Amino acid sequence: MDKTGMFLASLLDASSKAYAAGAVSRLRDESGAAAEAVRDWNYGLLVDDAETRLHHLAEAVAAGRPELFESETVWTRELHAAQGVPVHVLRGMLQSLRDELDESLPPAQVGLAHATLERALRVTETPATRTPSYLDPQAPYAEETARFLVAVLEGRTDDATQIVLDVQDQGAALGTIHTEILGRAQSEMGRMWQVGEVDVADEHLGSRVVEDLLVLLRANAKKAPRIGKRVLMAAISGNMHDIGARMIADQFIEAGWDTLFLGSDVPGVDLARAAVDHDVDLVALSVGISLNLRATAREIEAIRTATDGAVPVLVGGRPFRDHRDLHIAVGADASAGSAKGALQRAAELVGLD
Repeated sequence: MDKTGMFLASLLDASSKAYAAGAVSRLRDESGAAAEAVRDWNYGLLVDDAETRLHHLAEAVAAGRPELFESETVWTRELHAAQGVPVHVLRGMLQSLRDELDESLPPAQVGLAHATLERALRVTETPATRTPSYLDPQAPYAEETARFLVAVLEGRTDDATQIVLDVQDQGAALGTIHTEILGRAQSEMGRMWQVGEVDVADEHLGSRVVEDLLVLLRANAKKAPRIGKRVLMAAISGNMHDIGARMIADQFIEAGWDTLFLGSDVPGVDLARAAVDHDVDLVALSVGISLNLRATAREIEAIRTATDGAVPVLVGGRPFRDHRDLHIAVGADASAGSAKGALQRAAELVGLD
């Protein structure tokens, strides 16, 4: 992690609520379009939103990667566009945060925060693009994926389950089912939530169906001969989502790895102890979003200490898919943006390539 950025991040963490409240007050006191748009909005929710922006800013500067905050701003701009929120609201919030930090931070820390916010503000000057559907009619099993998603949305969970099990019975590999059917359906559900076509209940139902399917698919999958390597996999502390990590863990099992999957939100000290107790050859961490970067760095440091640096660490998740060398900032040995990539990097790290 970046030492200068880490200090700034600690300042942002310590006073995030105060900075957020100050920025929102500035925004509401303005006379422009952004102020007019938010003046009747719930004050507490606006402060929460501003505080979330500060948390993302803290992670970006701590990692020494201002582009992370830019990427998060792009995502927020697209979300706002889908929800009908004018882009000047986001621009106004970022400007107010910039002005608040310009006046509140120590002089030595102002420059980094200001430059990172200015970079994000430039993003708001370009039109948002609508995220395209993940249901590609040319993709393998496109028809089955569409039928599966419709069945889930209609509450026909038994039908949805059978569609996927039929594909497995036809000989499809576990990785193919994960990527082409379940992964696409999950991504499409997320896109539909973003644009307001489904709600949280729909998304949760879809996730539960996928979780149940993963158990059935794993039980029925053909496994390669054991390769004599053991991987410990978990979602790091703060990451409550582990479906993607579970899919990758199952593909490690299918490929012959002895796989220990710990699930979501695993504290670093316990993860490090498990790596030692189970004498693993590799630790694979699912990070999720950029808000988890400093936690990831701390967990990797704990693993390094507990294993005397002898166990390589592989990381994955959206931040590492979008920023390929980001693993260096958190102290990992490699990163992967897909299950196939994770298996390839894992083989390289333990000398199987």
